[in-house]
Amino acid sequence: MNPQLKSPDGLSRSTDASRRSQPVMSRNRPLGVEQLESRDLPGHLIGQHIHPILEIELDGQPVTIPANIGLTPTRHYSPHTHDTAGTLHLGEGPISGIDPLGSPGRLTTLKDFFDVWRTTNPGTPANNPNAIFSSTRLLDRTADATHAVFMTVNGQPNSSYESYSPHDGDMVVLSYQQVVNRGPIASSQTVNSTQGATVSITLTGDDGNPEEVVQTLRFRVQSLPANGTLRDSSGNSVAVGAELPSPTVTFVANAAFAGTDRFSFVATDNGGTANGGQDTSAPAEVTINVADSGANRPPTPTPQNARVAPGTTSTIVLAGDDGDPGVNQSLSFRVQNLPESGILRDSTGNPVTAGAALPSANLTYTPNAGFTGLDGFTFNVADDGTGRTGAPLPSQGVAVVSLNVTNVQPADPAGVVYVDFNNNGVLDAAEPGIGGVLMELCGKEDGGNSVHLTQVTAADGTYRFDQLWPGVYAVMEAQPSGYLDGQESLGTMGGTVGNDRFMNIVLGPGDIGEDYNFGELPLRQEASGAIPRKLL
Repeated sequence: MNPQLKSPDGLSRSTDASRRSQPVMSRNRPLGVEQLESRDLPGHLIGQHIHPILEIELDGQPVTIPANIGLTPTRHYSPHTHDTAGTLHLGEGPISGIDPLGSPGRLTTLKDFFDVWRTTNPGTPANNPNAIFSSTRLLDRTADATHAVFMTVNGQPNSSYESYSPHDGDMVVLSYQQVVNRGPIASSQTVNSTQGATVSITLTGDDGNPEEVVQTLRFRVQSLPANGTLRDSSGNSVAVGAELPSPTVTFVANAAFAGTDRFSFVATDNGGTANGGQDTSAPAEVTINVADSGANRPPTPTPQNARVAPGTTSTIVLAGDDGDPGVNQSLSFRVQNLPESGILRDSTGNPVTAGAALPSANLTYTPNAGFTGLDGFTFNVADDGTGRTGAPLPSQGVAVVSLNVTNVQPADPAGVVYVDFNNNGVLDAAEPGIGGVLMELCGKEDGGNSVHLTQVTAADGTYRFDQLWPGVYAVMEAQPSGYLDGQESLGTMGGTVGNDRFMNIVLGPGDIGEDYNFGELPLRQEASGAIPRKLL
């Protein structure tokens, strides 16, 4: 015969196997099964039920749960507890969220259980004010950077925590454990901005650990953007490797920049590195797309240095940048302060007037008779606004042209481009030069002034870059058509040899660097490939 449960309405309801979640047990009951006899309870008849099993561990050590704290999931009756003698006690009112007597049946939650344990109730004198359970707390322990609260039901992880209702026969384990810190993960992102705008960027990441672990992330910038300024939440320029005061930074692109910029960063957590833990992420990247605003940007004058021999006239070409990418604007120049020890003339030969617009960027400077030493002048630049919105703009500052009037003798690197018929790297008497070959010289004078010159070889293949100031230079050729690349032979002032180039040529005052020669091979060769056939 099936056990019967009497409901408050006095009707008997079957609890056969099709209606019950627990099996019928014999009177020789196993652990965890209790056979409750019929008791004189108003409107209730209690049948057989199986209590869930609850275990609590703190740092691997089991916690003793008082025997008089009961937990039942069957709830065809009011919530109850058991004392050590096994006597059933019914709740008599709403205590710590537990249902009052006569409430509709429901499953008991873990919150209910801890409420009973924590609160003084009939039959539960051993109450514990720290009997609290949540995803971040178990009794008097709180999850932090190196400890977490875990919950399993029948051996499987469960994240319902205090809202979970244990069912008949469930094995519920709650534990507070130390965890080995896993390295955090920094999150890459892309943001969009416009020229002149300030964009706010919030760095993000994940601590890399289970959700039960509570950690705080910090961030460090590993590389700065190349075309703008990055500031922290305090308004200070970001320093590479320094911990940011918050995850928020701001970026402003340089005035003339439009395009893509980027910087990298790492995330760190406060979980430490004990037991092989990791507390720093791999670098992530923030990509910043800066759109062209279309507004005209002010130009920038280019400073320069020049050396002038006493008693000579030197040409100076003023330069600047229009400040607007993607457009070509015409620039005009005005000298603001004249040199004190020489005469500055414009491209028409007239003396320059301070503040007057120049007819072109070309000037000449002649030092006063007998003068040697330092001289100079300043200038600014204006654009014409072509291709942009807004009026033409002058530069926001001036640039300096520094003039060094000195008796240092100039240096001259020179050589020949020739047909090396026997491919021996030596200019032989019968081997002709090749005219019209484009040659290029670049380098830096000792004073730091950059030099870039071009010329073509004479009809006999010779070239010479004369009147150079002492410095370090490179000479290159454009491979002439109709020839194969041959051997280069290093000249008298040394340096290093590359393909169609000589590099690191150090020239002192008056040095003449001869025989920087480029050999070329005819396209047609003998069938044996031993010696190229001479072109007729």
